[in-house]
Amino acid sequence: MQAETLENVQQQEQVEEEPASQYQRMTSLCLESGGGGDDTVQKPPQSGQDANNSALNYILFISAFAVLGSCLRVYMARLFGEDCELDKDLDDWLMPISSNVCVTAGGRTQQNGGALFYDLPANLLGSFFMGLITPNTPTVDRLPFLGSKHPLQKDAVYHTGLGVGLCGSLTTFASWNTQMVVMMDGSYCDLGSQVLSAVFGYILGLMGAIACFHFGRSVAKWVCDLRNPSSRDGITPSNSEDEDHPPIQPIDVPYNAQLEPPQQLSSQDDSSVCCRSIIVRATPFILVSVILLLFIAGYALEGIHFYRTMIAKSMTAPIGALLRWKLSGLNSRPEGAKLPWLPVGTLAANLIASVVSIVCIVFADRFHNEEDLWVDAILFSMRVGFAGCLSTVSSMVKEIVNLSEKYPGHAKSYLYGLGSLLAALSICLPIYSIIGRVG
Repeated sequence: MQAETLENVQQQEQVEEEPASQYQRMTSLCLESGGGGDDTVQKPPQSGQDANNSALNYILFISAFAVLGSCLRVYMARLFGEDCELDKDLDDWLMPISSNVCVTAGGRTQQNGGALFYDLPANLLGSFFMGLITPNTPTVDRLPFLGSKHPLQKDAVYHTGLGVGLCGSLTTFASWNTQMVVMMDGSYCDLGSQVLSAVFGYILGLMGAIACFHFGRSVAKWVCDLRNPSSRDGITPSNSEDEDHPPIQPIDVPYNAQLEPPQQLSSQDDSSVCCRSIIVRATPFILVSVILLLFIAGYALEGIHFYRTMIAKSMTAPIGALLRWKLSGLNSRPEGAKLPWLPVGTLAANLIASVVSIVCIVFADRFHNEEDLWVDAILFSMRVGFAGCLSTVSSMVKEIVNLSEKYPGHAKSYLYGLGSLLAALSICLPIYSIIGRVG
């Protein structure tokens, strides 16, 4: 009897040791392909050096994608309407095109249509991208435009860079809320107070982002079905191996989360696929380097002030994105906590960023001398770079959709979405109105 008991204990110890040894083998392969994971699965403890290297990878990818996302957001705002109202002296390659588009409006000039706010196109596009890379069924790849067996399908670092860095920084809650507050107050608007337009701006911004997120998910499903016809019959491409392993969503991995061990790669992986993976992983860093060099050259050679503000913005954008990533660790709380379903981290990031943004804009409106170009660059970098990347619409929309799916028939998703807008408005409108009327 004792012999049988001892044998059972030894077998159990072997079973417990097997995942750890398997994880070590997988870790060596992870250096080439990256790891997959989500914000719920725990992994075996890492050494201090491994943990530091992993954190550094996340920081680098989030920072690079944050610069790209914020730059795309600024240029989309200019393309669709900002250049029609502001800074007519700006003469660069985009002005001849953007000055004739004029779809959105800022609410400050005589041009009507402030409900279609400057950052609406960027928020819609970022929410679409977030839906595209956030699978909700095991038959959809995380990166639908890549093959199911592509190593990047399991690369949680790259996924987090796309979700937190690119999508989170391409969309902005703070700038959206700031324009609505400025329009409601009306002190520095040629048309005066525009309460109705601002209300519709909130409604259109939220509804449009949610619709684009769902559309992104649908496009991902269509692309996956085209690339993998077998997935239509329920055969999973990469998210799941069997019924006991549901699809995981590594997008927006919280700062304090641990990743699951990467799945072991096949020894028959094509070397050309690995080379393409390296190129794809290096692309954001190459693009950031080229963009910064162009900004520096444009400012040094042409003396265009806009490029100086973009350089300053590129320095503060990663700080905002990384702080938002750190705050995302507050989203996962135990069931015993008060309102455990509420994504406190994202809510806090959006509210803090909204306050920073409104303070910057009211300071510029009330006290700033436009001839002081360096102060203008700093205010722009704090408002568009730091606050714009600290806040996010894409992650908020993803959480709204997740709440509606997790609690069908309940009002939690509506409370979170509308509550975020009302909280930001209630905090920022008094700040802008009081400071804007001082003296």
